Amino acid sequence: MTIKRNETIDVLRIPASVAVLFCHVSFPAPVDDYTVAVCRYAVPFFYLVTGWFLWREDEVRGRRAMLRSLRTTLRMLFMATVISLPATMIGNLIKGKPFQVWLDHYRTPETLHEFLLYNRSTFISSITWYLFALLYAQVIYLVLVRIRLRPLLCALSPVLLAAGVYRVSVLHLPWYYTGNWLYTALPLLVLGTVLRERGWCQKLPAWSAWVMVVLGTGLTLWETSWNGQRFLTVGVLMLAFGMFTLAIQGWGMQWKSWLTRFGREATPVIFLVHCPLREMIYAWTGKPEGVLGWQMPFVILDLSVVIALVVMLVRAVTRELKRVQML
Repeated sequence: MTIKRNETIDVLRIPASVAVLFCHVSFPAPVDDYTVAVCRYAVPFFYLVTGWFLWREDEVRGRRAMLRSLRTTLRMLFMATVISLPATMIGNLIKGKPFQVWLDHYRTPETLHEFLLYNRSTFISSITWYLFALLYAQVIYLVLVRIRLRPLLCALSPVLLAAGVYRVSVLHLPWYYTGNWLYTALPLLVLGTVLRERGWCQKLPAWSAWVMVVLGTGLTLWETSWNGQRFLTVGVLMLAFGMFTLAIQGWGMQWKSWLTRFGREATPVIFLVHCPLREMIYAWTGKPEGVLGWQMPFVILDLSVVIALVVMLVRAVTRELKRVQML
């Protein structure tokens, strides 16, 4: 029996991918504190979605789903590195920063420590920490499932998530002390599997998801005003769980085919290219201010969408050529 694809998840990937872009290409201050804070919901949302697709009742199918997800992450990580590293190098050359200076700065023991423990990988790109953290989380989850320790991991996940919020909100630690595999990727991925296993999202009343979205947005804005911009807050998590619940409750909804295809195929491209575009443009022009500072996020969004559409067109032509050859 073939399970119908949840097209609502594909559609909600679109605003989430735009939110990721607005986190990295922000508006001028002080508005950027609030826009970035609200847009941070996208990372928990994507981790929850990944966890949702990992869970299978059948052990063999579940293992296959985990390995398939792991291969996808490795492929995305390879592509992110291939695209982002040259862009970083070109940006450094434009700014007159020699390659050796960049290399000496990023091969220090401190940089290696931050990378291995906290997935901080700004020497490649601002986006690769997410993929490294996801890779860590997937491998740990796969191993613990194999040795029958998943129940323990499920019990610890809310504790790890709460500890992450405490570390940035109360202890005021740098963002990467929470935005890593241990306090963000792993607990959210595991909670995604639990939500699918227990069916809790489907059991909630339809209005509850919208309540979480509205309250989460309001709480995020209040927390930002009170405590400054933080990577992970109660409001951000509430907003992410609300958007995730909307996606799951939307199972069976019919959307325009072009919209679901864009969400499925274009959003990974937008994710991969927006930071390299930012690096090269900022290296050439400097970080824009004034009117251009308000326009730049939309400029990079437009360029990213154009590149994504070109990639989609090339894929469509390739598929059609293959189909014709098989006739």
